[in-house]
Amino acid sequence: MPKDVEQLIKESVIPEGGSISWCEPVISGDKLIFGALDKHLYCLDIRTGKILWKFITGGAIFSGAVIVKDKVFFSSSDKYLYCIELGDGTLIWKKIFPEWPMSITFAENLYIGCNDSNVYCLSPEDGRMIWNFRTGGFMIGYPAVINSLVYCSSFDSNFYCLDLDGKMKWKFLTGGRLEWAYCISDESGQAWSVTDRHGNRNANGNIYLGSYDNCLYSLSLDGKFNWKFLTGKRVGAPPAVHDGSIYFGSTDKNFYSLKQNGVMNWRFVTGGLIDTPACIENNTAYFGCYDNSLYALNLDGTQAWKFLTGGPVMSPPIAIGGILYFGSWDSYLYAIRLRDKKVIWKFKTGSAPVPPKDFLTDFIEIVDATEKKPFSFSDWKPETLKKSYEWKAEVGNIITSPYKSENPYMNKPAYKMDTRYKS
Repeated sequence: MPKDVEQLIKESVIPEGGSISWCEPVISGDKLIFGALDKHLYCLDIRTGKILWKFITGGAIFSGAVIVKDKVFFSSSDKYLYCIELGDGTLIWKKIFPEWPMSITFAENLYIGCNDSNVYCLSPEDGRMIWNFRTGGFMIGYPAVINSLVYCSSFDSNFYCLDLDGKMKWKFLTGGRLEWAYCISDESGQAWSVTDRHGNRNANGNIYLGSYDNCLYSLSLDGKFNWKFLTGKRVGAPPAVHDGSIYFGSTDKNFYSLKQNGVMNWRFVTGGLIDTPACIENNTAYFGCYDNSLYALNLDGTQAWKFLTGGPVMSPPIAIGGILYFGSWDSYLYAIRLRDKKVIWKFKTGSAPVPPKDFLTDFIEIVDATEKKPFSFSDWKPETLKKSYEWKAEVGNIITSPYKSENPYMNKPAYKMDTRYKS
């Protein structure tokens, strides 16, 4: 039997190279900030792509930075949280953690998800710890502060709600590990996402949560179960909400659109797994894929265009001022003008990309080996709908089918809010 995935991750060697992984570009004024596996945080001129400064750490940078006024907060696999000057990259302070502090959110204080199974609340002035809350697994996802409550996900399969003093209000148990795949909606659309996550937001919508049990869940903000939608494999891509629909990708290579009640509008077949969020801009969904492409889909599910890079596209795309910014495993940060799909500049990091077999392929195989066999739609769908899903669709096809999110697994006791907690 394979070891637990958390232990395998702890034992693995983080690769060195210029590849850009799940780190989204962060923009402030004319500056664009992003990190790479070559241990550097880069600051570029957003207009030209020319480098302004770079800051070296002791490890790979996988997650997005936080810009607060004239300060930049970010983490590295060297287990440090860094605070540096936005203007020139000068170090202000750094704080070491027991394990890798993967994810950072700012809402008056800093909220950190860490691989020692804790979520931390820190002072942004000096990194002083205010409180910590321990879960039962890795904390990879970004914490969210909504209605003066802290929401966070854990590898222990639970989604947590804490108060601002770090005391648990409730937790919701899913059937698989939770990474960063969630967003929070409001009546007007999306209230919080992994790429727009800072501040204490007000919202009165729902939580949409992807799990390693192959499902996307809908929860109320007080933790009550609404529905879940079953895909063909684990859901590691944070969803996006736009104009009453939910958009997300799955490692089953499909990109989905659902109604707010969990019924599918359509799905689009890509050539690789998807574990990064979509950016919705001008009625188009932009998202990266492990088939080395950046896809642009119309919101009816038809393909508008796609852009081929030299490696898997895991970096969440960001659209500002008619320009789409995203990174690729090929070590380039791209800026594409949306009106004519033209690359106006691209920036190469300081090192060659990491061979995907050295990290991505092995990591995916490790995770797959520790998870249950992907669930087949034909196991629960009516016989009349079986062929519509099992049909071997070609890449680029759009599929619509009448099946709903309801299935025999929806009411199992495991899928319920659990208010009990043991540290």
